[in-house]
Amino acid sequence: MKVRITYKTDQELAEMLSAILSAFPSAKVHKSDKHEPYRHAYLSIKERRGSAEETEESH
Repeated sequence: MKVRITYKTDQELAEMLSAILSAFPSAKVHKSDKHEPYRHAYLSIKERRGSAEETEESH
């Protein structure tokens, strides 16, 4: 799964990333500030193996 986060301050990003990385600790983060005044952080999150199977079994 790929996610793009738009933020203005590093504090905003830190708060969002702490919540996301606690749920997905293996997520990779790439930051970009090419489009001022906004900055972007791109996250690549790999799905856990068996997560689709677990979801189907729980229904």
